Amino acid sequence: MLFGQFIIIMADESATGVSGCSTDSSVRLIKQIEEMCKVDMFNRQLLAFYVKEKIQLLPLPQLKYSVENGFITPATLYFNNLVATKEELLNNWIIPADKSWLKPKLKLEQTA
Repeated sequence: MLFGQFIIIMADESATGVSGCSTDSSVRLIKQIEEMCKVDMFNRQLLAFYVKEKIQLLPLPQLKYSVENGFITPATLYFNNLVATKEELLNNWIIPADKSWLKPKLKLEQTA
């Protein structure tokens, strides 16, 4: 668990391949944690940013408003949960918003 907020599950595929069964087991485990903690970990509409020295979750529909009102800027750190490898996790997980998929979607460069 990173930042007390993110559960990271990795597999060393050089030792053995990842199968549908192992993926299903991981999903079941996360679903159990969700139930125990009464949280929704599969909500892809929540974006995570580092704002004012803490992690802030923002629903995707509120992103444009947040950008337009200066709550989120191109330099705001964004947790890019689209990373798929350990290298990407280490190098491209926490990035400025304008270095993520959000830049073209919201035209962040125009609000700088």
